[in-house]
Amino acid sequence: SSESGLGNMGQANYSAAKEGIVGLTRTTARDLGRYGVRCNAIRPRAATRMTISDEMKAAAQRGGAAGMSLEAFAKQFPPEAIGPFVTWLCTDEAANINGRTFLVAGRQISLYTEPVWESTIFGESEWTVDKLSAIMPRSLGAGLRNQWPAQAPKE
Repeated sequence: SSESGLGNMGQANYSAAKEGIVGLTRTTARDLGRYGVRCNAIRPRAATRMTISDEMKAAAQRGGAAGMSLEAFAKQFPPEAIGPFVTWLCTDEAANINGRTFLVAGRQISLYTEPVWESTIFGESEWTVDKLSAIMPRSLGAGLRNQWPAQAPKE
């Protein structure tokens, strides 16, 4: 999969495809786990021809990207750092790991949480827009904010 699946500006199609891999991973794990087949997803963060290409360097410069240079990124996140964890997942020691998603980035390995319901509401009858408008602001919608609000255009 990819961290881009979690949301990456200008790449809705790529993000959707990468999250499709996570869905396929979970379904494969559930369907085949009873037969001893394991399926896990990796979101690798690594310097590859795609991430440190001349085009990416130019885009970073155009966007005024702050933070780590592409050269530093390449040094911190070499692609060969991904292999040991992928290989380990194939060992007997990892037999209990199935249907999970991991980030592997340089010396970092992270386990993502599984999607779970945060809260639930039940209606006394079928929902209508009016009923939802009355209950959502004080129940499921309470405190929710747009994480990516529209930005004013630059002048």
